[in-house]
Formats: sequence, C-alpha cells, structure tokens
Amino acid sequence: MNFNDYKVTYEADNSKGFNDMNHLKNFLNYLFRTDITQKWTGPLTRGNIYLLRNSDKELEFFCNVVEVGQRVQLKQMVLDFIKDTPLKNLQNDIIFVSPNVPKGDLLEYFTELTTGYLPGLWKEQQKTEARQDSFLDDTVCFVIHADQSYDGETLQYHVHRLFLTTNK
Repeated sequence: MNFNDYKVTYEADNSKGFNDMNHLKNFLNYLFRTDITQKWTGPLTRGNIYLLRNSDKELEFFCNVVEVGQRVQLKQMVLDFIKDTPLKNLQNDIIFVSPNVPKGDLLEYFTELTTGYLPGLWKEQQKTEARQDSFLDDTVCFVIHADQSYDGETLQYHVHRLFLTTNK
C-alpha cells in the first residue's frame, strides 16, 4: 500500500502517561467502548479494530467485536498483560490518518500501518539510534477508532497505541 496517498500524523514525543489507576481505567473504558452510556459508544463501534498482546506476548487482531461483553474481555486482556507494570512505565499516543481509507481496505491498511509504516516513521523521529522493531516490541495494544464519523463509503479514523516505556 502506498502511504504517500495518505497523511499520517504521528509525533513520537507527544505521548502521555497516566496520573493514577483510575485515569488508566477510564482511558481503557474509552478505548474499548465498554461504557454504553459513553457518547462514543454506538452502532458504529463494531467497526473498531483491536491489535492486542495475547498471553504468548504476540500481537493478535480482533475484528467485528459487536457485544460490549466482548470488548470488556479485550480490555481485561490488556489489564492482565500490564498488571505487573508500574504505572509510570505506561504511555499512550495517537496517530491520525487522512484522507479516509475505503472501508474494504481497512484491515489490510491497518495491518500495514501498524506493523510496517509506523515503526519506520517512529525510528526516523527518535533522537537516538533506536531499533525499529522496538516500536512493536514495546506496544501493548493498538485500537483503531473507526466509529466517530462515517459517510457510507469511507471511514474517518485515528489509531491509539498503549505502550511500555523504561521511565525510571
């Protein structure tokens, strides 16, 4: 896929941490749309795609996650994966993509974006010599939000990344 056709906005040094455990849990509720009263949760939430670390520490895709209970299970997978991680070592960032990607290409595009293009972009932005594969090695999950705007032909979306850092 040619990423020159899309504007990908990502700044590696714009990541944010968490103030406390409540902040992290609220963020995960937003990320996984587990609160049905939340304004972002709706019929289009089923279009979101999740790339999470499984118990074998491999990244695994989850698509067509329709039920809130399924999203709660995905959120729990993340909590289980990070349960022994100090809060100061968790960060999140966001990647914006424009123009829109045709909905038929979304999974292919997301796969290439998260596992191919972004690691290279991240490496270019590092102030020190960094291994490109550490971008994926440090990632706990990616969540693509494709449920906030829809015109019937294309999806407008952004990608969240939760990742580990070595902050002391």
